[in-house]
Amino acid sequence: MAEAPVVPLPDHEDATTRHLVRVAGWSVMLLGFVIGLLLLWDQPVQPVRVALNFVAGCIGGTALLLARWRRWTLATYLLVWGVWVSVSLVAARNGGVNGPNLLNYPVIIVLAGWLLGARATLTLVGLTALLFLGFIWADVQGLLKPVQVANRVAGAVYLAGILVLTAAATLLSRRNYMSRVREAQQTAANLAASEASLRKLLRAVEQSPEAIVITDLREDIEYVNEAFVRRTGYARDEVVGRASADYSSNGLAPAQREGLRTTLARGDSWAGEQVNYRKDGQELIESVVVAPIRQTDGRVSHYVELKQDITERKRAADEIHRLAHFDGLTSLPNRSTLMERLHVLR
Repeated sequence: MAEAPVVPLPDHEDATTRHLVRVAGWSVMLLGFVIGLLLLWDQPVQPVRVALNFVAGCIGGTALLLARWRRWTLATYLLVWGVWVSVSLVAARNGGVNGPNLLNYPVIIVLAGWLLGARATLTLVGLTALLFLGFIWADVQGLLKPVQVANRVAGAVYLAGILVLTAAATLLSRRNYMSRVREAQQTAANLAASEASLRKLLRAVEQSPEAIVITDLREDIEYVNEAFVRRTGYARDEVVGRASADYSSNGLAPAQREGLRTTLARGDSWAGEQVNYRKDGQELIESVVVAPIRQTDGRVSHYVELKQDITERKRAADEIHRLAHFDGLTSLPNRSTLMERLHVLR
C-alpha cells in the first residue's frame, strides 16, 4: 500500500506538535477506556456515562491511527473537537458548572492553541463560554441533575490523567520554546558573522583599484564601485538604473556585444577588450571580464563586469612598436621595417 501523503498542520508541523498529538491521543484513549471499565463496577451501572467514556477512548485511538498515517490535520481536529464534545456531554450529565469535568476545558484550549492555531482556539473559547453560560442558566432553572459522584478509583484516574496531560503539554511547550530560543540565538550569531563577512566583501569591492559594475539580467546597472566613478567621470546616480551599453560598455563593437550576450546566455564568462568613453568623451581602453552571478540554487540573477584600465599599457605598446619600426626623428620606416617588407615580398 502506498504511504499516505503528509498533510501539514495549519500553523506548522514540527517535532513538538507531533509529540503533543501522540501524548494527547494516548492520554485520551487510556483515560476513556480505563474510566469506562471502572464505571462498569458502579452499582447501578450508568450506561450513558460508560458509553461516553468509551467514545472518548475511541476518539483518542482514532487520532493515533491518523497520526500513524501522517494525517496530522485530521488527527488534531478530531482530538480537540471530539474530546470537547465528549467532555461537554459528560459535564451536562454530571452537574454542569458544579461538576469536576470543567477541569478538561483549559487543557483542551491549550491543545487547540498548539495544534490548531489562533482562529480555532478563539472559536473554541467562544463556544466554551457559551456552553458555560448555558450550564449556569440550566443550573439556575434546576434543569441539571445533581453531581453524580463516580467511584473513587475512577475519579483518581481521571484527575491523574488530567495532571499528566497538562504536565506533558507544559513541558513540551517549554522544550519547544527553548529550542526556538536557541535557534534564534544561532540565527542571530550566523547573521552577525554573515554581516561581518559582507562588510569585508563590500569594502574590498568598493576599494578595488579596478572598476566593478553589477547589472541585472536586462543589463541595467545596479551597482558601480568608486573606481568606476573615478575612471569614467560618471556619478553613481547618473548610471544606476541605466543601461550598461550606454555607460559601462559603450565601446563594444556590435559583433563583440553579440558574442558577449551569446556567451552569457550559455552561462559562461566572457572576456575581451573595448574602447570605452568617459563622460568627457575621452577614450578609455579596458580589458573586460563579464561573468554571471548565480544564486544558491544555480539560477543566474545578475552579471558582474570586471574592468581593468589598459589605456597606458596600450599606448606604451604602440610606442614601443613605433620606435622599433620607425625613425624617432623623421617617423620614416627604419631598417627593421624595410627588412620585414622585403621578407614579405620574397
